[in-house]
Order: sequence, then structure tokens, then C-alpha cells
Amino acid sequence: MPDQAHQRAVLHRWRKRLRVEVASWDRSRLLTLVFYLRLLCALGFALLFGLVPLTGVGALSAYILVTCFLPTTVLRKFIGVQLETYGENTAWLCFTENLWPAFLLFVLVWTLVYTWRTSLLDSGAPPL
Repeated sequence: MPDQAHQRAVLHRWRKRLRVEVASWDRSRLLTLVFYLRLLCALGFALLFGLVPLTGVGALSAYILVTCFLPTTVLRKFIGVQLETYGENTAWLCFTENLWPAFLLFVLVWTLVYTWRTSLLDSGAPPL
């Protein structure tokens, strides 16, 4: 049980650090955060999927599900943003902001890392 209490304390500290003064943010700053959050998500998942290696429709659909819902979840749960205060279609904008550029980055990095990994294995180098 002490481990759970410690984990809750660590999570609470991270939430406190992430809770910035969002009341003073305008809509463009909020969407900029979503833009970069989605790019980081795309880069991280592409590296992970390329190194593991995951392929096919299952991996692609897993990426799409996570990258669609992650920014809104982070904004609401961890940063504490009330999206309704920024206008009625802000939630939809957070859902779609930077969706296709992040998808392009994901596919590009995923393909490059997967190709690099398989070429290393084909050349006889020890696996990672």
C-alpha cells in the first residue's frame, strides 16, 4: 500500500506542475499546445512501432485512436482546461488540430525506423 500512496503523491506533483494559469490563455495558445502535443505523440509512437516492430491495420488504428483522444484528455485531466470556456467548437478543434501533419510525421518516421531495423537484421548485425 505505501507504493500506491507514493504513486499518487508523484502523480499529484506532476499535475500541480502541469497546471499552469490557463485562465489567461487565449484560444491560439491552447491550439498551439495541442499542435506540439500531437507531434510529440506521433514521433514517440512512430519510434516505438518501428523498433518493436508493429505493422498493419492494428498498429495504424491504435495510433489513430491514441492521437485523436490524447490531446483532449491531457488538456482536461492533467492541465485542467475547461474547453467549453473557449467557445463551442474548441473541443472539435482540439480533436482535429494538426491531425494530418502528425499522421504524415508518424508514417514517415515509422517507415524509416522499421526499414532501418529490418536492414540491420538482414545485414547480420546483432538485434537491438
